[in-house]
Amino acid sequence: MIEEFGDSRHFTFIFNTFVFMQIFNLICARKVHDELNIFSGIFDNITFIALFFVICAGQILITIFGSRVFAVCPKGLTGPQWGISIAIGVSSFVVDFISKFLPDWLFPKLGKDSVDDRRAALALQLQQKAN
Repeated sequence: MIEEFGDSRHFTFIFNTFVFMQIFNLICARKVHDELNIFSGIFDNITFIALFFVICAGQILITIFGSRVFAVCPKGLTGPQWGISIAIGVSSFVVDFISKFLPDWLFPKLGKDSVDDRRAALALQLQQKAN
């Protein structure tokens, strides 16, 4: 049956949603010290912007034209499926925002984050607010 109609649109939707969650998480991951404005300074790094759009364009091309090579539905996704997929991807912003207000003891400590790093990040935040 799969050989006749190609891969499932359902799995294509799941794949696309997962990738867009990761794409939007790229923006969230720019600020690691509980900084609320994840968009501050985003246009200062042209490489980040270029790669963001290349990754988005690549995902769109894979979903629309990838069929057999990437095992996605040959007919791609419908408009509403694209909208839902991207809306779920944007939910990464909501999760990131909420996690910044949760106490640190809820999250396991990974790596070495010194007190000096936190102080430097806080000083940078205060300096940005002053400007």
